[in-house]
Amino acid sequence: MNRPPSGDGTLQIRCVHIILSRQLHPLAKAKCAQLQKVRALVSYREAKLRRQAKIKSKSPLGSSEFSLKCVLKKFDELLLKDPEASKEKLAQIERQRILDANAKRALEEQIRLGRELTEKHGMESDSDSDNDGAEVGTENALTPQLLLEKAAEIAAQEETLETSESNPALRVSLQQLRQEQKISSEKTAATAQKALVVRD
Repeated sequence: MNRPPSGDGTLQIRCVHIILSRQLHPLAKAKCAQLQKVRALVSYREAKLRRQAKIKSKSPLGSSEFSLKCVLKKFDELLLKDPEASKEKLAQIERQRILDANAKRALEEQIRLGRELTEKHGMESDSDSDNDGAEVGTENALTPQLLLEKAAEIAAQEETLETSESNPALRVSLQQLRQEQKISSEKTAATAQKALVVRD
């Protein structure tokens, strides 16, 4: 039995490991560098996506611009295909705008009325605080009942305002205004149609 001494076998194994590690060392370094680059790119990408997720104003802006462009494009196509239908569509858009303006005015009027009532209520409560020594101020303070009564009085006054039905002069001026708007909308439709004809 010719066995090599045990020390020689372990020495050979160690030598093989050292040689292999030296050969693999540059490959391992390259692989580590590549993994570091990939990790860095992934983390940069995640950070970018987190920042974009925080920005909420960009996506609705783009979509509204896109939808507006689509509506304009559809209107242009409708103008080319059927000018009468485009006039009707333009009139419908104008009616919606007028209705919205009326609603806005009514809302502003209600807000103004509310502010006036709160200012009056604030003034009377200030005068009550000045009379601390004389009376408690139960007679002069505005109660919810009094506020409702005053609001009803103001609403009754608004109902007595002149309307186009009650005043013929207002009716005539309203008809003239509507005719002027109709003429101006027809002119803009004709101008748009001429512009499309010139483009073709």
